[in-house]
Amino acid sequence: KYLNMGGVLHFVFRRDVQVKGQSSKECGLLPQCFSPPLDFPFLDAGSKQRVWAMYQKLCLRMRLGAATTVATWAGFDDIVKEGNELADGADLSIGLEACTTSAAMALVESVPETNGTTYFVDETELFLAMTGRGFELYAIFPASVPVTEATSSGAKLARRLVAESGKLFLMEPLTWK
Repeated sequence: KYLNMGGVLHFVFRRDVQVKGQSSKECGLLPQCFSPPLDFPFLDAGSKQRVWAMYQKLCLRMRLGAATTVATWAGFDDIVKEGNELADGADLSIGLEACTTSAAMALVESVPETNGTTYFVDETELFLAMTGRGFELYAIFPASVPVTEATSSGAKLARRLVAESGKLFLMEPLTWK
């Protein structure tokens, strides 16, 4: 039902959901994603890989301002440097090792704090990324869709998914006794 909104071919919606703890005062954020299957017109492995690669580039562009290799490595360096500054003399043997071996994880841990939109158009598709308060949306539209229309449709889709978060995302942690 979400793919019928404004010609979107596919999307990935990521939301930092506030999850309730065992007591009413405890809560935290749990990043979760929602996406329909990557089907037609992305049938072969190459076209599917291209979609995920474009989503990754848009993610980097939203966080770093660019998706180049130089910008990505500069972002990784900033993460390691920030980890060193935060530790302020503490034992870094575990934390820094994790940060330097998986800086990409630290790069995408949370949604960018600012609202933003970026896009890329090629011969056949328009790739759109939007961020807002606690969410990220990555979507694909046919290249024939004007950017303003794709942005409007993306915003409508994001509002609908945020409104339906209670149905789409885990809101209480699973516990076993």
